[in-house]
Amino acid sequence: MSAVIDGLWTEWIVQIKRENIHKLKGYLDKKKISSSFGISLFSQFEKRGTLSDKQWKGVIDLVDQADNPPPPSQKLPNIKGVLALMKRAVDPKGKTFPKLWLKLSDSDLRIHRATSASKYNGQLMLTDGKGYGCNLYFGRIDTKGDLFLAYEGKQRSQEITDLLTRLVADPEKVASEYGKLSGNCFACHKQLTDDRSIRVGYGKVCAKKFKLPWGEKS
Repeated sequence: MSAVIDGLWTEWIVQIKRENIHKLKGYLDKKKISSSFGISLFSQFEKRGTLSDKQWKGVIDLVDQADNPPPPSQKLPNIKGVLALMKRAVDPKGKTFPKLWLKLSDSDLRIHRATSASKYNGQLMLTDGKGYGCNLYFGRIDTKGDLFLAYEGKQRSQEITDLLTRLVADPEKVASEYGKLSGNCFACHKQLTDDRSIRVGYGKVCAKKFKLPWGEKS
């Protein structure tokens, strides 16, 4: 019985090898596989009629990769305009860098610049604004404007990219949305108490810093 099982096992292995080397040739002909490794494997098979166990594994791996390509990665937008917006409010005489507060569907999104103590010094950090150790880290925007999302950010990828893109295109509207939804200013994060500030969605001082209109006088 064991001899029969061994025979069937060997036959199955031979069939797997035959199917995969045939697929490899087809993929090479169609340029679906174009690596020098794949070309070399098939060339050696043609010369010797067989391959080593390690080479057969290489054939099977190449064919599997061609049969099951990874999904295309989503290119995140460049949002250098966020940094440019924040630089509007930088006081040449001051040492602080402004922060921004925006609204996601299930939390706040706070944007602040990392300090020299961080390995991301100068880059914009995206969190939910809670204290260190209990906050959610969504990702960062580097100094070139490229967006990198961490695990929590990837769970909200579309919402975050849409929000940041809208912020660059229309900062007045996005800033106003935060104030009207939260009751706090998008920049200083203080509660809005002045009637006009409540109506506009952000305060007069922060509007001036960020060069945003402060609504029409009533």
